[in-house]
Amino acid sequence: TSTDKSLYAMKSIHYKLIDDLIYLHELRHEISILKTLDHPHIVRVQETFDYGSQLFVVMEVCTGGDLYTRDPYTDAEAARIVAAMLSAITYMHSKGIIHRDLKYENILFVSEAPQAEIKLIDFGLSLPVKKDEMIKSGAGTM
Repeated sequence: TSTDKSLYAMKSIHYKLIDDLIYLHELRHEISILKTLDHPHIVRVQETFDYGSQLFVVMEVCTGGDLYTRDPYTDAEAARIVAAMLSAITYMHSKGIIHRDLKYENILFVSEAPQAEIKLIDFGLSLPVKKDEMIKSGAGTM
């Protein structure tokens, strides 16, 4: 018997509600990138599967809100968050992935606990890049 008490979130996407094929392509791209990443501060996709007319994505659950929910931060809290995000970004870059949409809304707390771990989410605009490749297109949220 398993003693794993982990909680997961499941996102379901109804294909018939997607009018834009580009959105579907971007969603599959995001999932494929997330499946290649394994870092304690990047949200982990556990499984994906198609069933009927839906795509299901099972991932870590983050119930503590985004960075705005706890603002303002002490120096110690800010240092912990920045260190965690720099660790995640360094890891992604070592794997040839750039996020391109880093912002408060894309950094979530795993729980409401005061020292909850944080996770980087939303890889919809991320790109694989080769070493020394110059990126010429803009991305992100204005």
